[in-house]
Amino acid sequence: MVFRRAGVRPPADLFHHRVLEESFGVAIDPSVDVPGDHDDTWPLAALDGLDVLVHSREQVPIGHDQLVAAAHHAGATPRWDFANYTENAHACLRATGSTAAILVGTSAARLLPDWTWRRLVDPPLTMQTWIVRQPVVRTVVAAVAAAIISAVDAP
Repeated sequence: MVFRRAGVRPPADLFHHRVLEESFGVAIDPSVDVPGDHDDTWPLAALDGLDVLVHSREQVPIGHDQLVAAAHHAGATPRWDFANYTENAHACLRATGSTAAILVGTSAARLLPDWTWRRLVDPPLTMQTWIVRQPVVRTVVAAVAAAIISAVDAP
């Protein structure tokens, strides 16, 4: 059983169930003047010219490719700083001199609580987390997957 983060559905020959979908957004350094105080969105084109920390392709391949392609199509040419980061986002930001980072909202709130986070739009980008397993597995694996799915799908 695997938790797979991707922007696309897993292969049809595997059992899969989406357990989470989160919007990517941009966390912006408190020293940067952020327009639109009452809006929680940030057009992708507004990344143009910013120094932006982004997960490396090795860390989030689908998300990386979607982001770079979408920025190109939106006419944005940020200065990308690619890094493998999870808990060390703040250190990576300082090391690269980036004033913005691409993260999901829950990560931004935990890792960069003083930074302004805005959901990316035009186009929106999401990260989906799937539980994926072989169609035939041991009973315990199927039971664990069913328990997770039940907990996630509960109202």
